[in-house]
Amino acid sequence: MDTLSSKNSPEGGYRLTQTVKARPLVSIITVVRNGRKTLEKTITSVIQQTSNDLEHIVLDGGSKDGTIELLHDYNSSIAYWRSEEDIGIYNAMNKGIELAWGDWLFFLNADDLLHDKHVIADIAPHLRGAAGCVFGTVVYDTGEVHISHVSSSIKMYNTVHHQSAFYSARLLRQMGLRYDEKYAICADYELNLRLWLNSTRFVPLERVVSFCADDGTSRKNPMRAFHEMQLIQKNALGLVTSLLSFARNVSVYFLISRQKAKIRAVQQLLRNKK
Repeated sequence: MDTLSSKNSPEGGYRLTQTVKARPLVSIITVVRNGRKTLEKTITSVIQQTSNDLEHIVLDGGSKDGTIELLHDYNSSIAYWRSEEDIGIYNAMNKGIELAWGDWLFFLNADDLLHDKHVIADIAPHLRGAAGCVFGTVVYDTGEVHISHVSSSIKMYNTVHHQSAFYSARLLRQMGLRYDEKYAICADYELNLRLWLNSTRFVPLERVVSFCADDGTSRKNPMRAFHEMQLIQKNALGLVTSLLSFARNVSVYFLISRQKAKIRAVQQLLRNKK
């Protein structure tokens, strides 16, 4: 329970009262707004890690649902948290980058979980090299598996899932990279594309990193995501590539939508027969 600061304080965490003797290997950054119902499970999945070579940073966007009270309850487990208004999820993530002390950055949403208690311990040996991004696999709460990969396909769509990727903090700072806040949904894709275009070394791992909710902003707003991807590709790769990518992604979206509609129809028929 909270013993470190007043319940009225807009910030907390053990950094405010303890001397941190060494930089952690990994900074796990969570951004949240009115996520009281799911945030505790996210925090717990970090606390349960068998590796201690990490810190947890939480940026709250001025929640009114009890999130701040929950954060106070975990003051002794979270390195640092702050509650203040932001101008979007990527604005909050950029704040997290500035606050992080770790050599590597990992972004874990407030309704997502680390897959198991050994994730950081298993990933750590692969973070000792010269890679710029180390990534694994994500499992959605629907059971769908997203296996990230890096190839020239990244010019067409985001091939590296955000909740699977560990980024070198040193590299991002050396390159002056931040999330481009003019994008509301696809700034993580824009960052991955810039890294790839700069010949960053991406290292894939056969390891499930996290469980993710299937209601992320990009999945709920596919057409807006397509529009942002087209703008990103136009700026980075030119108009022709962006138009080809848009046509491909819209075709895939409607194909998947039709398949899902067929599945729902079959499921309804089966229910009607019962």
